[in-house]
Amino acid sequence: MKVAIVLYPGSNCSNDIKQYFERRNNECFYIWHKNSTHSNYDFDLLVIPGGFAFGDRYYQKATGNYEHNPGKMAIESAVTNIILETNKRNIPIFGVCNGFQILTKLCLLPGSLKKNANNKFSCLNVSCDITTSLLSNDFNNITNLDVANQFGNYIINDNELETLKKNNQILLTYNDSYKTENGSVYGIGGVFDERLNVLGMMPHPERTNNSEIYNVIENMVKNSKSNSGKVERLLFEKSIEELMFSEHISYKSTKKYLKNMFTEGTHVIQGPGENAGIVDIGDGYCLAIRIESHNHPIFIDPFNGSATG
Repeated sequence: MKVAIVLYPGSNCSNDIKQYFERRNNECFYIWHKNSTHSNYDFDLLVIPGGFAFGDRYYQKATGNYEHNPGKMAIESAVTNIILETNKRNIPIFGVCNGFQILTKLCLLPGSLKKNANNKFSCLNVSCDITTSLLSNDFNNITNLDVANQFGNYIINDNELETLKKNNQILLTYNDSYKTENGSVYGIGGVFDERLNVLGMMPHPERTNNSEIYNVIENMVKNSKSNSGKVERLLFEKSIEELMFSEHISYKSTKKYLKNMFTEGTHVIQGPGENAGIVDIGDGYCLAIRIESHNHPIFIDPFNGSATG
């Protein structure tokens, strides 16, 4: 496969990640962070490597005060246009460490990455579990992965966590003492997006030349090529199903109250069927109430009706 690697200033892992894929007979090339046009490139996988401090400190002025906010400066680079367009085209994206931070900043992955629970920079070898079978044949324990970060604490709320579990979006969880040192919710070290087309992880597979992670990435690319239409259709069907049960469409809890509203009579100037209802309330005054509804068009034609929302 053709692998494009985003190159930000000061990366000490870009060459490692390039070798990681080249060892497995992939064609690799760099995209400099100031480039912005997707059409100039042809690739099957976009990789955002880690190992750089570009964007960790966000300066208003070069020598002034700064905000410690990893990824904030990086997403202002022109290459963000290529990253977003890649995602729009359903081409897989893989982010490691700083790359993971960038993907959460761009909302291509759920959650956020905060300072480690121990408030320190962690650089050590860790043990992880692969916890999803969607793009991996086995639930493997990986005892040889390196981490090197200060902002690797993965934060997500309870509802989002349940969604990740339900959709098998969690790739890696820490299973050793680093789990406490790091502080990530549920011990998460790597996650997919809902389409299994974007992957972010804190451990560096390229530093130990880990094959299990490569197999997952390779399967992600194969899955994207063979099931892109299928995946989009499944997501669409899921969205329609959720819409059909929403209060905005079906009025499951408010139906009993809506039934009590006046729809006809001498005081009803404008009843149901056209714009806002108008009721004469006496003394020369009228009351107009508009209730927005997508009930009718969506039940009649869900595909086009949902677009009215």
